[in-house]
Amino acid sequence: EYAKRSADGESEKILVNYLESKAKEKGITNIVAEVTFGNDFSLNNLQSLGYEIKTWYQKDENIKRHILLKELKND
Repeated sequence: EYAKRSADGESEKILVNYLESKAKEKGITNIVAEVTFGNDFSLNNLQSLGYEIKTWYQKDENIKRHILLKELKND
């Protein structure tokens, strides 16, 4: 069961949703995330949860990262 959830990104989505709920409790309205270039799995998961790529940066000569933003809404 865990392997199935991990394979489809469900575990990552559960974690992100939990962190978003805790952020809302603290009054945080924006969340920034970063994903290493080439990690399409995590990038797709975050985008499916409403995160948008805003920019990128190069951490060092070998590592580039997308910077994503999500505005939290009070549901």
